[in-house]
Amino acid sequence: MRIKCDIYYMNTYLPPHLRRIHNENLVGGSIDVMESVPLPLLEMPKPQEKPIMDNIDRLFNEIEKFPSKDPYKDKTRKNVLQRKGQKIEAMVLGRVRAYDKKELVNSSATSSGKYIELEKSLRELMKIHNPNFRYTSIQLNKSVETAWHFDKGNVGMSYLIAFGKFTGGGVVVKVRKNKEMLINNDHKWLYFDGHNSEHKSAPSKGVRYAVIFFTKT
Repeated sequence: MRIKCDIYYMNTYLPPHLRRIHNENLVGGSIDVMESVPLPLLEMPKPQEKPIMDNIDRLFNEIEKFPSKDPYKDKTRKNVLQRKGQKIEAMVLGRVRAYDKKELVNSSATSSGKYIELEKSLRELMKIHNPNFRYTSIQLNKSVETAWHFDKGNVGMSYLIAFGKFTGGGVVVKVRKNKEMLINNDHKWLYFDGHNSEHKSAPSKGVRYAVIFFTKT
């Protein structure tokens, strides 16, 4: 059973214990979930976020060639792919964990200096939306359709927002074994626990840029 949740609203600054109660009411009653896993929330952007979002859409459109990789060769997140050999257009801004090191280092995309304006705009957007949110990294996926997965390399809550011109899309989150929530986050904020909540992307047509703000373990 899938519950479509594309128009419910949430106050960003409600304390966590109230957020969960409020969200359960909005999706139509109590949902049986693990006690330690909060339900996903959809948060609407503030008016002052609109011009920054427009600029981010412009910056995405100006990228002539989005970074591409084969996760099976690069040994990065192959668990999210729907099929073996699937190549994806994706990159990380901010900090990543090198496979031969324990500490976090700047990603190749950040170090290259090619995406300074985009990274600056994304950070500015988050600062306006929720200045108290802390993160180490920003994942950018271009029209990537993921399989069911957990974000095991993350810790804490994440924000996910989509840019671009597309139809369909959204994020499907399992809230119980036989219940799923389809959440439309087109230029809206999905706040959820990707480490403990199994999720995937819904099919889309057009160009969809998924942006995930998260903390790397």
